[in-house]
Amino acid sequence: MIKQIDECDENNLEDKVIYWFEQYKPEYNDPLPKKKPEPEPEPIIEEPVAIVKEKKSTWRQIRPEERSTGKCLSIRVQGTHIETGEVKEWENARAAALEITGDKKRNSNVLNAAKKGNTYYGYRWKVLDTKTHKRSVKGVHKVTHVEVYYESISEAIRQIGDGSNGSGLLKSLRNPNKYTYKGFLWYYD
Repeated sequence: MIKQIDECDENNLEDKVIYWFEQYKPEYNDPLPKKKPEPEPEPIIEEPVAIVKEKKSTWRQIRPEERSTGKCLSIRVQGTHIETGEVKEWENARAAALEITGDKKRNSNVLNAAKKGNTYYGYRWKVLDTKTHKRSVKGVHKVTHVEVYYESISEAIRQIGDGSNGSGLLKSLRNPNKYTYKGFLWYYD
């Protein structure tokens, strides 16, 4: 083993390494690296590659047989044919639209015409029933036990809500006897 330390400048370092490798050429040494001129790097021209990722839809296509009729109030409507004077009644605007136009999605046209008394699709329309989604609510004050009644949730919010959106009232209605809104326990009447 070599125990001698040779000091030199950085400029002469490579020459000294070659000298000592040549001086002691044991079998286990790798062959000396030869100086190769470094090739100039070729300019790499990259073309822009557009990466397109498909977005997976969280919605799925609903087949027609899976579709329901939706929230249907089933407001009965009556149509009087303008030319013949024939009067027909339907269970709802959807059935009337399906029979007259063949498209059940035209029910909004029939329903709007019935509410306003207009003519549409050759019929003068009229509403026979007045149904709404309104549910009357009752509030009982938690201290004085005074009861207040309102025709709908919207009316109660307008009367005592002070500009709030009424989420506290809805929470109280969903959990009776647990939550209060404006000091009242709320129940559906």
